[in-house]
Amino acid sequence: MKKDISLFPKKIKKIRVRQRWKRRLARLLLIMVLTTALTMVGLSVYSNIFLRRANEELEMKISSEKRQIEDLRSVESKQVYLTNKLNSFEPLLRAQAKNQAIAETIFIILPNRTNLKGFDIEEGVLGLSGSVPSFVIFNELLENIREKETPLEIVKADVKKAGYSEKGGVTFNLILTLEGVENNG
Repeated sequence: MKKDISLFPKKIKKIRVRQRWKRRLARLLLIMVLTTALTMVGLSVYSNIFLRRANEELEMKISSEKRQIEDLRSVESKQVYLTNKLNSFEPLLRAQAKNQAIAETIFIILPNRTNLKGFDIEEGVLGLSGSVPSFVIFNELLENIREKETPLEIVKADVKKAGYSEKGGVTFNLILTLEGVENNG
């Protein structure tokens, strides 16, 4: 008798094993794809939340900086206003200092009992006219011009007129050139 040997069961067994491996591999591949997809979705959600939070923080910082700038704007306006005021007062202060120096110079050189009738200042040239009770006091006036230290240096002194008055005193008209005086206000 001849027995038929069937190879079919061995083949079927091999096919079953292969199909099991294919199914396992397919499941594993499916699990990996799902895991990757879930990871990507999770990262996307996390990055979205992170970026939204970072954006909110930046917006808060920007609004805070805007508020600080707005608060400083009034200070800046006041500072500009005060700077302009100070700049406009500067010429007045210089003119006051110049006039004060001229007045001090006049009071330093004029001896007691001098009757000053007028003075004129133009381009650093001071004109003085007046009278003194005696020639001795007039001489004292000239010595003061020559020797006394004054806030403004007397560069040149000219006696334009000197004479005796009807009351026995001396009338005078002096021209003094002062250094450091400009006629710019």
